[in-house]
Amino acid sequence: MKKVLLILPGFFYLINSQAQLLTIQPSFPADTTSISVIVDCTKGNQGLLNYTPVSDVYVHVGLITNLSTSNSDWRYVPFTWGTTNPAAHATSLGNNRYQYTISNIRTFFGVPGGETILKVAILF
Repeated sequence: MKKVLLILPGFFYLINSQAQLLTIQPSFPADTTSISVIVDCTKGNQGLLNYTPVSDVYVHVGLITNLSTSNSDWRYVPFTWGTTNPAAHATSLGNNRYQYTISNIRTFFGVPGGETILKVAILF
């Protein structure tokens, strides 16, 4: 079973508790499992702290694979930066927290067999 590590460009996080900027469920997903990523906007640089409207938060996601040339070489980015694609919509959980769920990482990003998913990269 392959594991995927979530990254935020420039910062690496292993997420194990609610006191973190990001929480991943499950903590160590396989590349064919579903994951939920929850951001706590009271942590980190607080760029989304008290953001309104809460219904207007989107993600930008991609992958770092064994074919990426660096940790900033995102592959399989499904949404154009700065757009409001409905599939990129994050759900408000209240209290400055948002959630984004990806069902089956490999299928969602369309990664062919044989390519190894190393990390999921996400910006809220």
